[in-house]
Amino acid sequence: MEDLRKILSEDYTLQEQSEYDTYSEIEKSQYQATYTTLTNGSDNFSAPIDNIDNNPEVNLGVRTLDSSIDIFNDIKLLIKEEVKKRVAEHCCSHLSHDSAEGSTPSSPSSNTSFISNPPSPSVTFGSFDIDAILQLFPSGNFVINEFQQLNRIGDSSRAILLECITNWLLKNNQSVTRKEFQYIATKIHDRFNEDPNIYFIPPKKGSKENPSGRLYCRYYNLKRRHRKIGFCAFNNEPGCSSSSIYVNPVLDEEEVEFLNDDISVDVKWLQIHKEPWEEVKFKWQQTHKARQLDIKKQNFPDILNIWPLLKHSAGVTLINIDFEILFPGKQSLLIEKWDSFKSAILPVFNEKIKDKNCHDLLCQLNKKNFLRDPEDILIINLLHAILPPTTRQAAVSSEKKKKFLKPTIKDSQQSLVVEVGEVNDFNPTIDRIATKVRQQGQNLQPLIIQCRYDNTYLVYFNEIKYKFQNFLPALDTCFKIFFALNLKYPIQCKSVWLFIQKFFFQIETSERVSPDVIILIESLKK
Repeated sequence: MEDLRKILSEDYTLQEQSEYDTYSEIEKSQYQATYTTLTNGSDNFSAPIDNIDNNPEVNLGVRTLDSSIDIFNDIKLLIKEEVKKRVAEHCCSHLSHDSAEGSTPSSPSSNTSFISNPPSPSVTFGSFDIDAILQLFPSGNFVINEFQQLNRIGDSSRAILLECITNWLLKNNQSVTRKEFQYIATKIHDRFNEDPNIYFIPPKKGSKENPSGRLYCRYYNLKRRHRKIGFCAFNNEPGCSSSSIYVNPVLDEEEVEFLNDDISVDVKWLQIHKEPWEEVKFKWQQTHKARQLDIKKQNFPDILNIWPLLKHSAGVTLINIDFEILFPGKQSLLIEKWDSFKSAILPVFNEKIKDKNCHDLLCQLNKKNFLRDPEDILIINLLHAILPPTTRQAAVSSEKKKKFLKPTIKDSQQSLVVEVGEVNDFNPTIDRIATKVRQQGQNLQPLIIQCRYDNTYLVYFNEIKYKFQNFLPALDTCFKIFFALNLKYPIQCKSVWLFIQKFFFQIETSERVSPDVIILIESLKK
């Protein structure tokens, strides 16, 4: 029990500082008092949490705990989740009491066990009732009340909704099938007008990938932790796959027309000639299908050796030709939509960004302080804060041991835009990034270099450099390269690229889209 006490008194509030800062002074007092009661009040973690509003002044101590034992870390995570849930239940019960006139939310002072143990309205999916499940939890009323007032639910309500449903499923020892996850996602859509793909995304027909979505991942992650520490005897279930696939739906071989003698001659001509440029562009269009088939079969470095014209200083024109053939009419959508997007995204940034470093960038954006960074770069860098990386990466430690790391927001930012201050720093910067990527078992993908020494931008890939005077054309070209050359998005910033793909260019592919991207696109439509 003493070990559990140490875990629970670790710096939980500082870890949740970004959420805590959004509370009013009254809610902060309730939060701190609840935290003190949970950590200092009793060794019994199922103790009631009543009579806690009279202690608003609490000194939140910081203790560190160094343990490499996996099971110990899993217990720590479970306890922190329980603390967060119980604090939220207490605070939200006050909010729901104030906002729902005449309603009486469940009392926060009721005995709350370490893992929620509410009575079940039904264990069968035939009568799955979201409202009944939410009303079993004090915080559930907050979700219902918010939807009644705003006709939508926000991030806090989504988190509460997921917590209530997963706790109810685990409490009833429900082994949930994919069809049942789909059913629950549909019920959420019917009740709260939410996109079902936020909660469950089934795999494509014939695919060996696992499903995804917030509900699916939350359920199996929590279930796995319970099983690992012996909490419940669940059967093994598939987790969330982090596998990625090629973004570009390239042509199948049977779709390529018979290459007549003229096309074959043009292909050979393009591989050895660089001019006249008008003839290059004409033959590049004529050979599009043949080149796409060839690109599908080659590794990335081989593509550039076979088609050396891409190394030409005007290679951007060839990338644009291929993109226009692949997606007719979508060539200029990023540039055309950018100004309206800038106006719409600022309120979203102000509402959702909590990361300290990104908050400093947000202050520059709000104050229109663009002395160091142009406005467009600030916006792209801030996108990483609301579309953070979600996939863990395999890496090799200095002891040659394999480990899994979750990329940070900074990792995500630097996998899309890298700053170089001096011309002599260019090659060392690229080498450092390439080395780090190789250690993670990946190849360096196209990215943008912000050259401060001459105020230009380079789209860089495999030692090829396309130079631009402004950031937005560089971003536009970098995006198109992924499709023209059939490349994967970098794992670190995949969500940001997928947002650009779906929001600006409205391109649909088989690439799995995270719920964060779906939520952001929906919020910008309103």
